[in-house]
Amino acid sequence: MAQAQTAEMARDIKAIQQGVVDIKWHQQSDQIGAVENAVEQVEDLVERLRAHGKDGIEASEIPVIKNSLGDARHKCMVHLKDAVTKLENAKQQGSPRQAEKSLSKGAVEEVMLYLDLLGQLYAATVQFGLAQIALDYHRGMLDVVRTRTERITKSTAKFRAEIEEICGRLDQLDESILARLRDAWKPTPAPLATGATAYLAVKKVAGTMEIPVPLPGGRIIKIPAKGVAAVGGALLHFAGEGGVYALVQRRAEKKLGERLGQLTGASSRWSQTMDQAEPSLEALRTWTEELAKPGE
Repeated sequence: MAQAQTAEMARDIKAIQQGVVDIKWHQQSDQIGAVENAVEQVEDLVERLRAHGKDGIEASEIPVIKNSLGDARHKCMVHLKDAVTKLENAKQQGSPRQAEKSLSKGAVEEVMLYLDLLGQLYAATVQFGLAQIALDYHRGMLDVVRTRTERITKSTAKFRAEIEEICGRLDQLDESILARLRDAWKPTPAPLATGATAYLAVKKVAGTMEIPVPLPGGRIIKIPAKGVAAVGGALLHFAGEGGVYALVQRRAEKKLGERLGQLTGASSRWSQTMDQAEPSLEALRTWTEELAKPGE
């Protein structure tokens, strides 16, 4: 009866976990779709503006595109900050293996996804701002151009600063984990008898009792003495030197290094996106200065 209840509980837990995964997948899919839609709207607007000038643009579509960009940006930013906060739990873990679980493949990919989506939105936001200003200019609304240009440069700078702050947190996460890998996470072997001494101890009591085997971290397991006398010394020696434990930790360290590298790459791509948009923003700043001159 108890076994059946345990099996049923395990199935329920698995179903809940799968449900959470499905919800997150749909959430991310919806967000990707929203970003793609907003970016396509901006690209279409810019294309029509180039081909037909102000006559190719309906005034009513400008606020619609603005809302699409703003909504997608807000949601992506919230998800990114939440995802980075979860990754930061890895700094508090007591071993590479525990940290690797916090800095999981899925968690890292989530951060990379939202950084990429926000990079697309950043570039689209700059392009949309230029399109708005061009429309205002061709309609002879110079006062609006001046005001809008100042507002766009400020809001874009705020957008950039938010992402740079998040990338700074990722850099600190990288430095913190690497520092702990160098220092605090060095495994300390458990004090065990090894070699011939351990072998003789096991052989002496073979078939009469279970042998307690302490592992690193204070955990103790028991193995039947009977049947392991021939390999007992080697087994205890392996455990005493942190054999399996050390192997698990080394594998975790490798995964941590790979995932931290992926985060660094994502931050670098975001920086490249900002650099590519900088000439357009510089043109906006120059335009603002020119429009602010007396007589303009």
